[in-house]
Amino acid sequence: MKNIVTLSLILFPFFLLCQEEEEGLVIIQDDKIESLVKKRATTKPTHKVVSSEGFRLQLVYSTKKDDVNKERIKFIKKFPKIETYVQYDAPLFFLRVGDFKEKEDAEKFSKDILKIYPEHFIFKTSINLPFEIEKKDTLDSKKKNNKKDKEKKSANNKKKTITKKK
Repeated sequence: MKNIVTLSLILFPFFLLCQEEEEGLVIIQDDKIESLVKKRATTKPTHKVVSSEGFRLQLVYSTKKDDVNKERIKFIKKFPKIETYVQYDAPLFFLRVGDFKEKEDAEKFSKDILKIYPEHFIFKTSINLPFEIEKKDTLDSKKKNNKKDKEKKSANNKKKTITKKK
């Protein structure tokens, strides 16, 4: 009997907490969380990364990340428009630079930095294409579509003028 009473006293609060309300599940949260979720859902990303096969140059490697980062800073000061990437493959950190679609482009840049980084080399890898390329492609396709629309409109106008003459 004691066991039943003890068990019922322990389980009774649990049953009270587990009952559903008529409205369903009630979530209590700060209003700021909901506004942030809505803002995130409506905000478009500022940039888009498109990956493709291409080439990068590996400049230096080290077991110390600080050494690689120092070289990265030096490189950025000399070539601010070239993207840099520090990658880790245990136990080494690698400084890799550039997003070259064509090997010829990588070779041209390789000649430019040969005196500064004589031991660098070119390797094939996945690269990040700049957003402007994709944006340009979409603009070109929009221009083509606009030309087609104009051609259709001018054809329709010619049909209208022909029907008016009759």
